[in-house]
Amino acid sequence: MNEYYLLTGYIIPFLHYIETRTEGKTNENKINKNKIYKNNNQTPENYTFLDLTQSTKIYIAYHKSQHSFLGNFVIESNSMAEAYCLADIIRGFYSVFYGWTPLETGSNFYLKKLNDIPNAKWTTEDISNATIDVDVGIEDLILVDSGVQLTEGSLEDLKNFISKIYPNDDLCESLNHLLESRVLLNCFMTNSYYEYHYKYDRSEMPEWLKEKMFYENRYRYQTAFVAAFKGIESFFRVNDFKEHEIEKLFNNINYNDISFDTVYKRRFEIFSGEPEKVRYGELLAHFLKLRNVVAAHHNKKPPVIITEDSICEIQEFLVELITKALDS
Repeated sequence: MNEYYLLTGYIIPFLHYIETRTEGKTNENKINKNKIYKNNNQTPENYTFLDLTQSTKIYIAYHKSQHSFLGNFVIESNSMAEAYCLADIIRGFYSVFYGWTPLETGSNFYLKKLNDIPNAKWTTEDISNATIDVDVGIEDLILVDSGVQLTEGSLEDLKNFISKIYPNDDLCESLNHLLESRVLLNCFMTNSYYEYHYKYDRSEMPEWLKEKMFYENRYRYQTAFVAAFKGIESFFRVNDFKEHEIEKLFNNINYNDISFDTVYKRRFEIFSGEPEKVRYGELLAHFLKLRNVVAAHHNKKPPVIITEDSICEIQEFLVELITKALDS
C-alpha cells in the first residue's frame, strides 16, 4: 500500500510570469497565480513532478496558506526507506549545488507521513490533521508553510539530477554524507564570491586566528571532515581503506576523467600552504592521513589542526567526484 510523505523546508510558490508590452518594450511582470485562479473561480491542481517507478512518484501538491497557494514536495511510495532516499536527494541537491542547507528542526521530522495527498482545498491545518506519525504542534505548521522558495530553473535542474542519481545507491549515500558535512560547515560559495572576496580575506587571515577558530569549533570541524570522508568511502564503495590500496580504488570504478593520475586544482588548502595542483590519488592519501588523525587516533596532544581549508577542500573534491560520475 502506497503512503504519502510531505517534505518540509522547501516551498514552490504559485507564481508565473507573463510578457507585457509597454511603449514597445517587453517586460516580465511577476503575477500571483492565486489572483488569476480566483478571478476564474479555479484552484491550482497538483501535478506529478517525477514518475520514477510504478510505486514511487514525486508530486508538487498545493494547499491554501494564509495569503496564497503554496506547493510542497509530496513523495508517494510503498517504502519509508525509498521516501527518505528521495527526500535526502532533494535536500542534498539544494545544499550541494545551490548552497541551501536544510534548517535543523530539532525534534520535528523533516519528512511528514500523511494519510492522503494534500490539494488546493486543504489549509495548513488540514495538513496538520492528516499527519499520522507525530503529534503536531505550532512549529510543524510553520514548517509546512516556510522554507526556501524554489525557482523554476532549480526545479528543472533537480528533476534531471534525481533521474541520474536515484538508480545509484553508492552515489546517493555519498551525497548524504556530504550533506551532513555541509550542515556542520557549509562551504558553498559562488565563483564570484570566491574570486572577489573569500580568497583575499582568507589569504590575509593570520595564523593565530586560524588556530583560535579551530579551538572554537574543534569537534564540529573534525566531525564535518570525517562526514565528508565517509562520502568518499561511499563513492568508492568501501567501508575503509589503507594508503597502499588507493590506486586499486580508482581501478575498481569506471567513470570518465576519474583516475589516480587525474589532476585536481585546489581552491582552499592553498591558504594552508598546500600546492595548487595535485593528483587525485595523492589528494586522497592526504585526506586519509587527516582522517586517521582525527577519527582513529583521537587527535590528542598536540592536536593536528583541522582548518576550514581542509573541510572545504574535501567537500569540493567530493562534489567534483559526484558531478563527474553523474556526467559519465
